[in-house]
Amino acid sequence: MPLSRFLLPTLSLLFSLSLAAQATRDPDAVTAVQGAIAALGGDAAIAQVQNWRAQGQATGVKQSGGTDGTITWEKAGSEFRSELVTNGRSNAIVSGGGQPASVAGTVVNSLPTYVAKTLFLPALVASTLRNDFQNPNSSIRYVGRSVLNSKPVIVVRTATKDPADSYVIGRTWYLDASTNLPVRVEYGAPSAGTLLVWFQCAAEFSDYRSIAGVQYPFHIVTYQQGRQVQTITLASVDPSATISPTDFSAPAGGAQ
Repeated sequence: MPLSRFLLPTLSLLFSLSLAAQATRDPDAVTAVQGAIAALGGDAAIAQVQNWRAQGQATGVKQSGGTDGTITWEKAGSEFRSELVTNGRSNAIVSGGGQPASVAGTVVNSLPTYVAKTLFLPALVASTLRNDFQNPNSSIRYVGRSVLNSKPVIVVRTATKDPADSYVIGRTWYLDASTNLPVRVEYGAPSAGTLLVWFQCAAEFSDYRSIAGVQYPFHIVTYQQGRQVQTITLASVDPSATISPTDFSAPAGGAQ
C-alpha cells in the first residue's frame, strides 16, 4: 500500500484543520471566489437551485477501477442521490434522511454520516463553491497563480469545519484567470470504514453551459489518487426537477 495514500490526505487534513481553526479569509482569495461566483451566474441565481437533477454518460478508465454507465445526480435541500447504472445494474449512494446508505441492486449497506457530508457532486460546482463561501465556518486562503493545461489559473483553498464534527472539508479550487470559472477542484473523500483514511480526489470541468442563469460543466473528468477514473458527459441538467422523496431513501429491509 503506497504511503502517499495515507500521508498526503493526512497532511492535507492537518493543513485544513489549521486553516479552519484560524477562521481567516484572505482578501485576494475572497475577491477570486466572488469573481468565480459571478461568472457561474451570480449569488441570486445559484441560490435559486433547489430540486436539481443531472444525467449523462460515464466512460471509465478500467485500469483505475472506472466503470461505464449512465450517471444520475439528484439533490433537494440536504438530500441527494448519486447513481451509476451499468448493464442494467444500479449502484447508488443515498442520503436517506440522515441515514445514508449504499445501494447495489437489492443489497443495502449503511454508511457513516460523514460520507454523506463530504460527498462532492461535480456538476453542482456552482452551488458547492457558493456554499463554501457563504458558510461562516469556512476559511479561504489565496494560494497563488499557476498554470493548468497550459492556461493560467488562480488557486484558492477553502476549509470548512462543521461545529458538530471533528473533521474539516478542504477543497482546492483552480479558477481560470480569464473567465474566472472553476476548471479543477481537489478534495478528500474519507473511507467508509474510518476517518483516518482519506483518498485524494479531483474533478476537472469544461464545456460550461447556462441553464436558468447558472453555468454547469457538461464535461467532467474525475481522478482518484492522481489517476483518471471517469469522463462524464452530461446530457441534461434540470435545476427545478420534480423528484420523488423515495429517490433519496434506501429500500426498506435491505440494510446490512
